[in-house]
Amino acid sequence: MNWFDLVFPERKELPYSVYLEKLDEQIRFALPFAGFLGFFAWIPYLVIDPLLHPEVAGKLIPLRIGLTVCGLIVICAAHVRILRSFAMPSYYLIANYLLQATPVITNLSGNDPEYLTGYQLALLVVCVFPLRFSHGLLCIASSMVTFHLLAALLDPSFFTGKYYSWGNLAISFFVSALIMYINERNRLQSEVRKRKLEETRLTLKRRTEQIENDMSIARLVQSNLLPATFPNTPHIEMAGFYQSMELIGGDFYDIHQLDEHRHLLFIADASGHGVSAALVAGMAKLSFYHAMEAGCQRPDELLKFMNREIKKFLRTEHFLTGYALLVDTNERVIEYCNAGHRPALCIDSDGYVRELDTPGTILGVVDEAGYELSVGHIENIEFFMLYTDGIVEARNRKGEEFGPGRLVQALLNYRKEAITRIPTLIFSDLRAFSDGIVPGDDLTLLLARLR
Repeated sequence: MNWFDLVFPERKELPYSVYLEKLDEQIRFALPFAGFLGFFAWIPYLVIDPLLHPEVAGKLIPLRIGLTVCGLIVICAAHVRILRSFAMPSYYLIANYLLQATPVITNLSGNDPEYLTGYQLALLVVCVFPLRFSHGLLCIASSMVTFHLLAALLDPSFFTGKYYSWGNLAISFFVSALIMYINERNRLQSEVRKRKLEETRLTLKRRTEQIENDMSIARLVQSNLLPATFPNTPHIEMAGFYQSMELIGGDFYDIHQLDEHRHLLFIADASGHGVSAALVAGMAKLSFYHAMEAGCQRPDELLKFMNREIKKFLRTEHFLTGYALLVDTNERVIEYCNAGHRPALCIDSDGYVRELDTPGTILGVVDEAGYELSVGHIENIEFFMLYTDGIVEARNRKGEEFGPGRLVQALLNYRKEAITRIPTLIFSDLRAFSDGIVPGDDLTLLLARLR
């Protein structure tokens, strides 16, 4: 480890060559401004000096013009392509000229050499330029050495004349070095922060991409939880629709065909949203399959089986509502059970609507929950509709809910359409009602039409 790494610890946290490249970019950006400053800074003195110091104006004016010429050289080197390789040497020229001409002008104009304002201002101008610390230090030190050498050669009384004292020069050199050191540290720290921010941004981007990829896979898996096809027999036809509030959600439905005439419909809504709700819904889906494999053919048996299995493994604050409906098109009867869900709607051919509801506890909360089974006849029945809260609780800009009434009316409006089109038409009405307000819950609808 060299002394630079001790003085500038930030160098260990970033590739120093990259930092130097970016510093070179800052220098190329600052060079034209340094040139313009050198070109214009002393032009007003070409008028002022003859008025204030007419006796030495002949010596002062050439010195002022010299800085203007140096500034012009820097401007040309910064803007003319073939001269750009001389840009930095020209800057060192203008910096050295500025630092050497300032004390000479101070002496010629009769100012007190102990009054260092002009010289310190010149040092400050050099210090704020984005040079590397070692280069800036070398520039100032060499200008001081050069000044003293030239002054000693050209002025025999230099060391006995009224020039800047060694003490004041030492203070000025120390202050200048401190300013350049602080600037270098600030630039290094800024680069370290930028690098860390970029690394953090890239890490977050990779994590976001990974999460999005995982969510896409989860969405694909969840889509497989829904029936790929619907039973379509001479006695009954079905259709469904599902739209999650987020990329994945907690609603699902399924249909199990027990035989040619009996179909068991099930719909569920997990509490919460997103990943947690999707996991609960996935667990419920597996539980539904297990119940079918175990031979559960009645809605109450299904809900009791699922409640025991979900309660066994779901050890969180999450829960699940569910509704099971068995339709027997041969016996023309239905059996249904509710587990804290929205009751199914039964619509006859005359447009009369009836709720099919029973008392029941939500799934996954009580170990031995009871579910009451209800039986009814389906003469003159045209539609059964199972749905989740998200549909009827969707709101418009006035805060009004879509409600079961609008849902039923939409079904009545489209009941003569092909059943596969009805869910799409209903949700088109829902979107028009919401007027751009994003639903606050997943949207799920399951329809069964008797023939």
